[in-house]
Amino acid sequence: MPLMKNETVPILKSEEVSDVVINSLPGVFYVQDQDGRYLRWNKNFEITSGYSANEIAALNPLNFFEEKDHERMINIIGKVFEEGSAEIEIDTINKFGKRIPFYLNGRAVIYEGKPCLIGMGIDITERINAEKEIKTKESHLIALFENMGGAIFLLDTEKKLVIFNGELARYYKILTGKDPEPGEQAYNFLPPDELKARYEILDRVLAGSKEVIEVDYERGGERYFFRSGYNPIITDGKITGISCYTVDISSLKKAEQATQKAQKRLNYHINNGPLAVIEYDKDMRITFWSKRANDIYGWKEEEVIGKKLSEFLIYKEDITKVNEGLQEQEVRQEKGPLANRNYSKDGRVLYTRWYNSFLTDDQGNIETIMSIIRDVTDLWKAELQKEEMANDLVKRNNELEQFTYIVSHNLRSPVASLIGLTQVLSEFELREDEKQDIINGISQSAGRLDEVIRDLNDILHLKSNIEDKKERVVFSTLVSEIERGMAQDFNRGKYFIETDFSSVDEHYTVKNYMVSIFGNLISNSIKYRKEHEIPVIKIKSEVDGPKMVLTFIDNGIGIDVNKNNNELFGLYKRFHHHVEGKGLGLYMVKSQVETLGGKITVVSELNKGTEFKIEFSL
Repeated sequence: MPLMKNETVPILKSEEVSDVVINSLPGVFYVQDQDGRYLRWNKNFEITSGYSANEIAALNPLNFFEEKDHERMINIIGKVFEEGSAEIEIDTINKFGKRIPFYLNGRAVIYEGKPCLIGMGIDITERINAEKEIKTKESHLIALFENMGGAIFLLDTEKKLVIFNGELARYYKILTGKDPEPGEQAYNFLPPDELKARYEILDRVLAGSKEVIEVDYERGGERYFFRSGYNPIITDGKITGISCYTVDISSLKKAEQATQKAQKRLNYHINNGPLAVIEYDKDMRITFWSKRANDIYGWKEEEVIGKKLSEFLIYKEDITKVNEGLQEQEVRQEKGPLANRNYSKDGRVLYTRWYNSFLTDDQGNIETIMSIIRDVTDLWKAELQKEEMANDLVKRNNELEQFTYIVSHNLRSPVASLIGLTQVLSEFELREDEKQDIINGISQSAGRLDEVIRDLNDILHLKSNIEDKKERVVFSTLVSEIERGMAQDFNRGKYFIETDFSSVDEHYTVKNYMVSIFGNLISNSIKYRKEHEIPVIKIKSEVDGPKMVLTFIDNGIGIDVNKNNNELFGLYKRFHHHVEGKGLGLYMVKSQVETLGGKITVVSELNKGTEFKIEFSL
């Protein structure tokens, strides 16, 4: 190795070399005699202590320590001179009162012909602080380790316990009756077959897998449930053990079992009770469909889950009402009932009452709606029958009033004529021609009386044996038959009938009634035509949900409906007198329609024609 040039390398004497070495030391250096006088020291001593060289020369070693540590320092110094060396960690005090932890060591030597102590010291503040931080973290880790709410433990590669917390000790005590020990083989309390299965799991973990299992044990007549997780410990890329946790989930499992039992009971009552239960979201998509809902509506759960109620269940004319009703109930926090009509799978219309409850989130937004549904179709039919009976009683009362009117007017007039004529015939001497006139009058009165009696007979027999007379009636054929029968009364070229039975051309009903209904309406349209206009009669059938609608429209002289509304279908009521008639036709039409379970309405204006609509259930 080449030597440096002389001008760049200081030439030092042996004493100067000694000073350079001493001042290059990283800590403090000092030499003191047995009397405690400092003979030599380095610059770091002056810097750390804050004292000057002159001040240090006048100080005793005990001046650098608190009084409570003097005895320790006296003993450690004495030990150096007695045994040759000693060391200590102790807090020093500098000139400014700052406490600085130091590691000090000393060795006994002969310096300048007398016993002395050569000492060195290193500021260990950073190490002390690092140790404190480590202890703090360690205490936090231990606290975390002990308060995780479960057993935490480590196994080595031989499946032996390395370290564990108090919770594992508690579990071991429950399961084995004793405390675990470090180095103990894990799970040695298990029966052989269970131990083998557990070790197979641990072997997979040692091969790099992560495992979670749930197990249960019975001890002292009580069953315990645990969930355990196992993860490999990897150090420098090598698996060195297993990190394990075990949580006592007995309370959770028992709660789950209680919940399952409660759910099972609830499901039993939901599915076997008299009411259907349907749950759906805010978009009305079904999320739950009870067995009773299946029984009532006919659809199975797998057929309806995810579908909207409005797509298949709610009667189309009630959809708006149901939506508005649900919104109103949500705002008012009402639970029902909400009456509406529903479809069944086989196409029947069911009358139902929905009792609704709303589950909302923290912001008040609907999450789900549960409806408990009662099928009130039979009740509705019973109420309808009561209503029909009441209406029938009112109708019959009106008919009785009509009969009273007939008796007081239509019957009384011909009877009075008969009585008067017979009295004249019996009390007076009459010529032959006068007798013949009276006999003719008697005959006319008897004919009018017979006509009224025949009308009454037709009315009284209107509903007799209706069920026995029902048959399939084809509308297009019916109109053709009526036209052929009317040929002798009306010239076919002087009226037109347009029909459209494309929607429905047949109905199971009482044919004689339908012949009478069609015949009367067609006949009236021809008889009450405009004077200089050919009658055109349009007959059309339509399907409206569960109903069939028959429409009869003509271009005749019409009726003042506003004026005659209450008498429009009355017995012997006539609104045009330029054509011969009795006022019986519309009365018979309405009576026959209602007898068949239908409904008839009319829209008409003078000189603008008439439209009759007849509705029957399909």
